[in-house]
Order: sequence, then C-alpha cells, then structure tokens
Amino acid sequence: MVYVCKYCGKQNSTPDYLAGRSCSTSPTGKHVIMSEKTVYICKYCGKQNSTPDYLAGRSCSTSPTGYHELME
Repeated sequence: MVYVCKYCGKQNSTPDYLAGRSCSTSPTGKHVIMSEKTVYICKYCGKQNSTPDYLAGRSCSTSPTGYHELME
C-alpha cells in the first residue's frame, strides 16, 4: 500500500514516514495522510490526475489556500 499526503501529493509506503515530516502546503504544516487511489481529484475545482504530486501542491483558483487539495 502507498500513502499519500492530501495537500502536497508526496507518497511513501510507510505512513509514519510522512506523518512526522513537514508539509509546506498543509494548513497545519504537517502531511495529512490518505490511501493511494487510481485517480486524484481536487475537492475545490474537480481537476483530476492519476499522479497525486502532479495535482496537489499546484495552484488552484477556487481553493481557500490557493492550492489543490486532494479529495479523500
């Protein structure tokens, strides 16, 4: 299984690896972990991509943070 940060799209096979590290696009400053998916969707604008780090962390004009946030 692969774990993904819903704010920046970073991936790792160990959830603890992500959980303890900082994330520049997360409102808390830490990665927020979700399970791997086949398609990732921004919860604000609906844009889709099969690669989480391509979508997350990039700008989104409808998001309050200004970045795409992956839908869980």
